[in-house]
Amino acid sequence: MDQEILSAMGYDPGESISRLRPYLRWIKSSSPGVRKKEDYLRLFTDVVLHFRREGDQPHHMAIQLYVNELATSQPDHYYFNDTSPGSAERLTSVEDTVLIIIGVWTLMKPYFSPTRGNQKRVVVSFSHRYDIPYSEERAFDQSPSELIRSCGLLPHANESAWSPETAQTSTACVTDQSSVSRTADFSFGLHSGLIESHIIDTKVLNASRLFSLASVRIVWTDNISRHFLLSRSGQRHYLELFALPCALRDRETKNPSKSVISPSLVYEVQSTYANLFNPVRVSSAHEVLVRYTGLRYCYWCLGCASWRARTCEIKMLSQDTFKRNRGAFGWSAQLPYDPEIELLMGQEATSWNQVEFRDLWPRILELDHHLQTARPWNFWILFRDSRDTIQYWTFLFGSIILFLTVVQVALGAAQVAGSGSGQS
Repeated sequence: MDQEILSAMGYDPGESISRLRPYLRWIKSSSPGVRKKEDYLRLFTDVVLHFRREGDQPHHMAIQLYVNELATSQPDHYYFNDTSPGSAERLTSVEDTVLIIIGVWTLMKPYFSPTRGNQKRVVVSFSHRYDIPYSEERAFDQSPSELIRSCGLLPHANESAWSPETAQTSTACVTDQSSVSRTADFSFGLHSGLIESHIIDTKVLNASRLFSLASVRIVWTDNISRHFLLSRSGQRHYLELFALPCALRDRETKNPSKSVISPSLVYEVQSTYANLFNPVRVSSAHEVLVRYTGLRYCYWCLGCASWRARTCEIKMLSQDTFKRNRGAFGWSAQLPYDPEIELLMGQEATSWNQVEFRDLWPRILELDHHLQTARPWNFWILFRDSRDTIQYWTFLFGSIILFLTVVQVALGAAQVAGSGSGQS
């Protein structure tokens, strides 16, 4: 498979695979994760071969035409067989996957992924250069190579810093939209902000940090539409989680064309439990140490804190008293305990990223924003809150100096008292 992928991209068959091994690992890691990775790599090869065909008509190489063909044909397609041809689910799945592949192939993957507002940076850049409203139809009505050349995102000699004045000047210069060579200055501003929240580490956003730093509590609900919703009741914030994930198991694979909940959303919901309650993989030595010494009940490493949060939630879920009292918050009461939650919590976590969590991404961003902006709600939280490093170290060193000052004053007072008693 590795040799097929490299050959499809035009690498010399005699080239040593070991030299390209990092690139191959990166390609394999770009799989959306919903379907089998082997099928994704096969599709990757097919997409690249399609757009590298020689002698074909330029219109036949258009991205949108290829997407439409995959979306409306082959009901038993090896990668999209969980959606029916012509359905909205098939079109969305095909478009997202093909654009990921094109982005990885052209080494510009983040620019083909949707940003806030569900816009793609490569289309924003293309529309900006040709002074037209945002139009995926116009941008994708050409081949990947034409789109990359025309969008102007690659470094070029006429590139310059962006301002409203230069933007007006540059767009006014585009008189012939069939030629990008006449385009004047291009905006650096379209490159800015890309580091923002495409990936959020589970070490940063997890249940333990939400509990300790933002005073967020978990509320379990039977309403799937409220899953991962940050709610507020009085002065406290609650994160709502779906309490019956067993109802999602194998639900969307038997007849996906008639399902209300898409397979991608099912995958996202199932993945959130591990990301929240099992954000890090601890070493076997650490696991043995904290288990047999009892440190996991008091040690404040992320692994132990997450274990305590996970254990506490499972214990409360399995208690009838918690179920009866839960109605006081206005949510559904008398929910049965679902052991599937415990299984999902124990799985290995993945990063919060915009590709695998497309449907839940706005809620993930909202939760991350709340965590980053929450102020310490307890004096002792200041010793663990290292989000603002200057504030954290200032407070820590200030506390140490204050403690040493108090000790010095106490020793001085004791010395004075001792000398006074000696003279008497």
